[in-house]
Amino acid sequence: QTKAENQTDVVSEWSDVAAFYNVGIEIHAGVPFRMHKVMDSGGWIGPFNLVLARDKTIIDNNSTERPQQDPTERIVDRYRVRYVETPSTRLLARKPIHDTLFRGGVDFDAVMGQTAVNTTRWVQAELDKNIDDGSIVDPYSRYKKTCDHGDIQPILPLYGFDFIETTQSTVNTTSTTDEQVRVQVDYQLPVAPKTHTKAYSLMKWIQSSINSESKRLGFSFQGPFCYG
Repeated sequence: QTKAENQTDVVSEWSDVAAFYNVGIEIHAGVPFRMHKVMDSGGWIGPFNLVLARDKTIIDNNSTERPQQDPTERIVDRYRVRYVETPSTRLLARKPIHDTLFRGGVDFDAVMGQTAVNTTRWVQAELDKNIDDGSIVDPYSRYKKTCDHGDIQPILPLYGFDFIETTQSTVNTTSTTDEQVRVQVDYQLPVAPKTHTKAYSLMKWIQSSINSESKRLGFSFQGPFCYG
């Protein structure tokens, strides 16, 4: 008899993929701040065990969904990454020896450790992605500018894989079909410098500078959020 199990309540003996992350940030501020700071994880963090969940709604709709409303493109298959806990998840408690990113006010376990895995497992299925318009439900919105809900609970990077079929017409009106894989990564890296430090005093300036160029950079700086 086949039994379906809730993956948030079990320790899995398998996964489709084992991922490792090496993350960091670099801050360079000229006059009058004269600041150049590089912080990174000091090595690879992992393994993070993932399964690839197929989005059956694409198949059920006879593959008629079109990304970005482009009439020449058609999504023929879609997969979403889901984190699972395995016996090796407990090893994530060991951060790299040369780490400089998770010092000070940042809790390694909450951001990249076993706690982060469990937090992500609980919320990942609830995050309503919509690849067509690029929107995503912000899992941190309830913590923004308020501590009514406690400290922010960081989650790990989430991925989506769309298999796209592209049709192009040539000058003689014949059509050619091409296939490609489109990858979407959703991640917000928490930054929590200690209060009463130079880095902390620069947060508003950094946020303003980044957000003014967010379209060119491809990311933005959000906050503040309740933490610590």
